[in-house]
Amino acid sequence: MRNKPLIWTFVILLTLSVVYLLSFSFYTRSYESSIRDIAVDSLNRAGVTYEVGDSTYNKLYKKLLQDSTYAEVDLYFGLVGKPYNELKKHELNLGLDLKGGMSAVLEVSIADLFVALSDNHPSPEFRKSIEEAKAGQKNSSKAFVDLFYDAWKRNNTAGLELWKIFNNIDTKDKFKPKSTDDEVIEVLRFEAEDALNNTENIIKKRIEPFGITQANVIRQSLTGRIIVELPGVDDPERVRKTLGATANLEFWETYRAYEVYDKIVELEKSLSKVTAPDLQSKDPIRAEELEKQRKAVLDTPGANWKQADIDSINKVYRDTTLTPDSLLTDADKRRKYPLSSKIDFSAIQAGTAVMGYARASDVEGLDSLIHGEIARQTLPGDLRLVWGAVQGNISALYAIQDKSMRGKAELDGSSIVNAREGVDPLTGDVEVTMMMDGPGTVKWREMTARNKPQNQQPGRQVAIVMDNRVYSAPVVNEEIPNGSSRITMATATAWMIQNCAMRRKTLLSF
Repeated sequence: MRNKPLIWTFVILLTLSVVYLLSFSFYTRSYESSIRDIAVDSLNRAGVTYEVGDSTYNKLYKKLLQDSTYAEVDLYFGLVGKPYNELKKHELNLGLDLKGGMSAVLEVSIADLFVALSDNHPSPEFRKSIEEAKAGQKNSSKAFVDLFYDAWKRNNTAGLELWKIFNNIDTKDKFKPKSTDDEVIEVLRFEAEDALNNTENIIKKRIEPFGITQANVIRQSLTGRIIVELPGVDDPERVRKTLGATANLEFWETYRAYEVYDKIVELEKSLSKVTAPDLQSKDPIRAEELEKQRKAVLDTPGANWKQADIDSINKVYRDTTLTPDSLLTDADKRRKYPLSSKIDFSAIQAGTAVMGYARASDVEGLDSLIHGEIARQTLPGDLRLVWGAVQGNISALYAIQDKSMRGKAELDGSSIVNAREGVDPLTGDVEVTMMMDGPGTVKWREMTARNKPQNQQPGRQVAIVMDNRVYSAPVVNEEIPNGSSRITMATATAWMIQNCAMRRKTLLSF
């Protein structure tokens, strides 16, 4: 037993490693337990009827947890402090067996991808090969592209060259004339893998709003399937609908933020009357009159007020029936200012459609305010507020022009007939060159003409929206008369534009 000391050293190190990893789970569970206690105490004090685990309790618990993701958690008897979200990332993944949740298997139809790439080629040999490959996939571990190639070799008795099947106006740069069948198959293999990669990215983006920290997205290249494991999900039907929905690509005109900011202020005042009725002016007529007097004094011709003078004037003409904001508690400020307490409106970029920025964890709660009944009664019918894709736990809020007044985009992905993805040599960003069809060209020309630079004003942004999230908002620099455009954007959105160009959808099925 000469190796006995070495074995014991290994056992001790292994034990310490396991204890170290388990400690993360211990502290996160302890912290989550304290948040549960706060949720229970809050509901009890508010006199709300609930049961632990029901929707009322879960909504408050998740909200409290999301609001405190950056809170410091004391580790190892208070010797070390770490943010809760960092601990959550490093804790042991309990998986579905121990934690519960849901698992979904989604399938990308590579067969439909090939048919779309061929522009629905009518060749009987091609169609038969596609069907045989689909049937063979049920009992084979081979990739679909290999099954298709095997079937093509069997069925192509007339010696038709494969490039002729796939070479068309949309794909002529991918499938070049005189390419060998092997070269065509390699392009198809790349396209299938690229479709899986980008669909995987889209699914990950769709999972983000649910705040699931230990989600697993597993791509199976051979079968074209994507397995999604979501531990701890308590609303599987909602998640299922979100994951399986067909991605919807739309182009929207936008407002400049300063054009509609006063409408947001008006909305917040209307919301405040509901969320903080006790903090409103008891005498609105007096408050309005005092405000008029204050402005009149400040606007006195020739007056050169110093800041100290301005502060004194503001104090004299303050509505004394109101508690000054400086004396409000943080909780009261959040009630009185339900929007500006969570949306940073000071970050408005001059001339852009960005109204402000909010934490991703606050978006769901804010949605009920900016899209609720009070918002519908207060905001203009052609103003639509849409969140941008999450970037580093932050989401931008865009002001969209809804000319239809009912959420219907003037231009969508169905108008795109050709698109090529490339890389901007100067910035390294992904860019897409796209071409619209006839009706799309007319609408695109009108849209860009309305939003190009005019009267010494810079061009407006056009928001590219997918899954009700703004992924890109390029500025219109000039009218585009021929339907051809070059746009810089996120990879997932670029892929969706290419999908539309090939007249196909991301076909996902459970």
